[in-house]
Amino acid sequence: MTVSTASLTFNSATEEVEQSIRKKHIAKYTPFLALGKDGYSQYNNGRESMNAFQLTVRLSPSALWTIGLMEPLLDPSTNISVIRGKSLTKTESRKLIVGYKELHAKRIVTRVKREYYMINPFYIVPIPAHRDHIVASWDALPKS
Repeated sequence: MTVSTASLTFNSATEEVEQSIRKKHIAKYTPFLALGKDGYSQYNNGRESMNAFQLTVRLSPSALWTIGLMEPLLDPSTNISVIRGKSLTKTESRKLIVGYKELHAKRIVTRVKREYYMINPFYIVPIPAHRDHIVASWDALPKS
């Protein structure tokens, strides 16, 4: 947590005003429970997880950029990120295409429909309230 302080001072011949403002900036917590790790995990109801750390360090810069773009847009109730193509430049669109191809090949991300990307619930483990629904949705996706 960081605290920012600003002050305003106004001097006049007849009156003096002084005001201080303090704002607290609280760090935003991630909308997921954990990152996947090797082996069978309590987070995944006894199913084997992906090792997110080993996968992530081997990703290309485009794939890392794509994951970085998806994470803040992640809906924690569905594990889906919506990336609007119109909001991206041509360079960013190309990075997204290249990054998505790599992430899809490693089964980290799957395109659900145009501009909707679901992150594997064994890569980024969702919070318990939504986990069963998200895993069922992931399992129902076509394996391509």
